[in-house]
Amino acid sequence: MTDFLARQERFDLVGSTNDVVRGWLADGTPEVCLAVADEQTAGRGTKERRWLAPPGSSVLVSFVVPGPPPAAPLASLVAGVAVARALESLGAHGGALKWPNDVLLGGRKVAGILTHASSGPGGYLIVGIGLNVSQTEADLAELRATATSLALAGVPVDRLAALATLAREIARAFEAPALAILDEWRGRSTVLGRRVLVARSGEDAARGVAVALEPDGALRVETAYGPVRILTGEVVVEEQFAIMVDGTAALPPELARELDLRVLPLHVSFGEQNFTAGVDLSPAEFYERLQQPNARPTTSQPSLGECTDAFEAARRDGAQGILAITVANELSGTYSALTTAKDQVAIPVEVVDSRATAGSIALIGTAAARARGQGKSFAETVKLARRLAGNVKLYAIIDTLEQLKRSGRASGMQAMFGSLLSIKPIIKIENGKLEPMDKVRTRDKAVARLKELIEAEVAPGARLHVCVIHTNAADRAALVAEWLKRRYDCVEHYTAEAGPVIAAHGGPGVVGVCWYPESMLVS
Repeated sequence: MTDFLARQERFDLVGSTNDVVRGWLADGTPEVCLAVADEQTAGRGTKERRWLAPPGSSVLVSFVVPGPPPAAPLASLVAGVAVARALESLGAHGGALKWPNDVLLGGRKVAGILTHASSGPGGYLIVGIGLNVSQTEADLAELRATATSLALAGVPVDRLAALATLAREIARAFEAPALAILDEWRGRSTVLGRRVLVARSGEDAARGVAVALEPDGALRVETAYGPVRILTGEVVVEEQFAIMVDGTAALPPELARELDLRVLPLHVSFGEQNFTAGVDLSPAEFYERLQQPNARPTTSQPSLGECTDAFEAARRDGAQGILAITVANELSGTYSALTTAKDQVAIPVEVVDSRATAGSIALIGTAAARARGQGKSFAETVKLARRLAGNVKLYAIIDTLEQLKRSGRASGMQAMFGSLLSIKPIIKIENGKLEPMDKVRTRDKAVARLKELIEAEVAPGARLHVCVIHTNAADRAALVAEWLKRRYDCVEHYTAEAGPVIAAHGGPGVVGVCWYPESMLVS
């Protein structure tokens, strides 16, 4: 077994111990195989994050492991097992491993690993480790919510004893069969079987369930588009809670799959024929039926049983909480149904009234899903959804008042527009109510006026999250979307068919814009 301590060099202050070792390797086969420092000024972790600590508070060490180096990321996993074993020998039990190079105690990071393979004579591997030993919460400052030290974990340890234990376990781990080490890593993993978001340099992020650790250390993630093999990346374990939007949300199916947003369908009826929107009634089928003489579609909320079943399905899938975002209570009974159903399941459920509908619900849902993907807690994500509720604007052109009139939702607008059904009303949804904004005689003039109303509300170049909605008017919606992207800095933008439930009330030909400013995401 390699005796690292027999060939070591100590420093009071270095840039980073890994850089010291790289210098040794650049000069040929080193006689020294361990560098340890009291303080680093340029210590780095993954993605070039700085690793700094008060002098004498950490074990900052780099090992030179001889022999052909294992393939990345296997080396980091082997080192992680070694560190976890060392912690147990020192009395800190329960060390867990986050792919590929973090060691956790009590869910907080206590050590980080950075490896570098050398192509020098015979091959070498540099294993850099930073282990927090005696830091206080004040030392950790803004990292105290996510980091810890042996002292904070109730395990006071001398740094020299920690170094000796690390050196012994590194030697043991790298001389052991890799398959045995990987089995142990799997047993200590915090990511396998969990929903994760993996940020990858130069590639799209991968979101899904971490299903396996492969023999070379690669992480296999099952995404909505199939399995993805991850060799490098930053993993965020998503808290196991579901996000659900109701069926009035204007949300492209592929976006719902990508962000793992659940949709609770609503119902549409034509006379005695009952359908579930998005299940056995597509938008195309709805518009075809709408052309039939005397077609008078009506809508209904999901039943209490359907709401309870949807919550139970999320719970069975592993959700430990559910955030449900609904159409405004004034426009539907869905909010009330979900609020009643939440008491029927054994996990926390938070129901948020969006105070709007369609793209406004969708934008709140996508913001919540991204927050979850960034590692925000259930409580933090619910707080964000409540902050956005009522603050996502929705302006829309109604091509005909016929469906609004039939559904009884024209109310105040009827007084304004009377029976002039050839007029193109522009409306907004504010605090759960349809409010008239203007009336225009042609579609082109209506689109021009819609742009003017948006410009009066939002300065050019503003950073916006935007959804353009329509009911069987994709071409006009696309033109509005292109204008928005030219006029504003749209950090999120998509166009969506609003679907049968919205079309049953707004009729075909609706084009609308839903948005909120980027600043709304800052609490």
